[in-house]
Amino acid sequence: MTVAGRVDQAPWVRLRAIPGQAAPVLLPGLACAVAGSVLLGRKSLWLDESVSATLAQLGWRDLARVLVGRETNMALYHLALKGWTGAFGAGEVAVRSFSVLCAAAAACAVTALAGRLLGRAAGLLSGLLFGLNPIVLAFAQTARGYALCLLLVVVAEWLLVDALRRRSRPAWIGYAAVTACAVATNSLVVFLPVANLLALVALPGSPVRRRDLAGSAVVPLLLVAPLLLRVHQVNADGVGWIAGAAGGRLVQRLDRLLPAPASLSLLAVAVAAVLAVVVRRCRPATLWSPWSAHVLLLSWLVTPPVGVLALSLAYRPLLVPRYLVFCLPPLVILVAAALLRPRAHAAGACARQPARAAAGVTLVLLLSLALDVGWYRAGPREDWRAAAAEVTARAGASDGILFYPADSRVPFDYYRARTPRAAVLEPVYPERAAGVRGALAALGPLPIGRSVVAASARRSARLWLVVRRDQADPSAGEQVVRSGLEDAGLAAVGGRCLRQVCIAEYQRPGVPRP
Repeated sequence: MTVAGRVDQAPWVRLRAIPGQAAPVLLPGLACAVAGSVLLGRKSLWLDESVSATLAQLGWRDLARVLVGRETNMALYHLALKGWTGAFGAGEVAVRSFSVLCAAAAACAVTALAGRLLGRAAGLLSGLLFGLNPIVLAFAQTARGYALCLLLVVVAEWLLVDALRRRSRPAWIGYAAVTACAVATNSLVVFLPVANLLALVALPGSPVRRRDLAGSAVVPLLLVAPLLLRVHQVNADGVGWIAGAAGGRLVQRLDRLLPAPASLSLLAVAVAAVLAVVVRRCRPATLWSPWSAHVLLLSWLVTPPVGVLALSLAYRPLLVPRYLVFCLPPLVILVAAALLRPRAHAAGACARQPARAAAGVTLVLLLSLALDVGWYRAGPREDWRAAAAEVTARAGASDGILFYPADSRVPFDYYRARTPRAAVLEPVYPERAAGVRGALAALGPLPIGRSVVAASARRSARLWLVVRRDQADPSAGEQVVRSGLEDAGLAAVGGRCLRQVCIAEYQRPGVPRP
């Protein structure tokens, strides 16, 4: 029998025909859309969301300049969001509804992919577990590119399975193109083709023609190489914050424990050993073994985090959990497969397997729903809506306003512009430029010091300080800013802290309060 014939008969790539109706595929997507639409506009946008919403208000030419100049990593998402908001507006619900649509479509794609790999029952359960997953719900209600990345990655894997099943060159080209689009939404997706290549190495037989494999590798490389180079250039300083996050601190501990060359060597040896074991287990006499689908999923699940960890050790900290959300679908599919195939350990246990599977599925779904309710009840990540409302309600037309860090101006201005008859405050630092492009200027690295603050604030008789704070006590930078205001002759006369946003009122002594 030819390789092509064996591939067509391989159960792991055999199309599990869906009955006449599309309900088994659409049901998880509908559940995800409903869950994602509940209380969609209840929480205030946080900083990153406000940046996306502000970018969507730019003209196409200005948006292209910003994407090339600094926001290259999510370029495709921002282009898509620009088109979406052109039709539906740039309000909170409008910008987030695009992510809801992407998450719902991703749930349908997970259903279809798992159905091809493991059968219709596993496909339907995988889609439901994915669509109701609290992590997916959080990203569905976030105006960022993570939900779109999930959709593109799952579609790319579906096309890979289709290409292996039919040895179809259009499917290989589609896989390459969609993978490149996913990288344009999240540059770390570049590790996905590596994961797929490792899985193909471990699969039995030779199900891939070399020219197809070469084409599927060369095309994405040609498409994304300029993008990755640009991401490296524009993010040279833009990812410095990761060093202070949990992932960055983990990398720093590893660096202190072992030098980077030693850590990378141990990591490479571990990966090679695991791959050798997998290859050995997956070389049966026939093309198909029960391991085959799991190898594809496990490689997808494990390879990108390992690759990002290695890149963090060798280059700079990049280990941020939400950047690796595209590894969630294989985890969900593997959990669904485990729930549907509980092992029997005692005589007579076979008769109890369906009941155990049903109990496990019910428990996992109830847990997901409980965590979803917890997400709905949680407060906003950053309450810029309330902060902007309070300042604009109490501020006078001649008042000044100072933002720390400077990029805090972006979410504040987003809500201030939507406040009816809001006073136009005079930005002390960073100074205002015309239109939305002026607000985005605050995203760049802006130096600020005690003398700079004092010189900027001396012309104000009354000033509002708006601080984004992720801790209870003021940071060293915030203390420097407050000292600069005192040097300018201003005294704090009031203040309030909301969720990760603090506002303080400063006034020159002798000036009556309005």
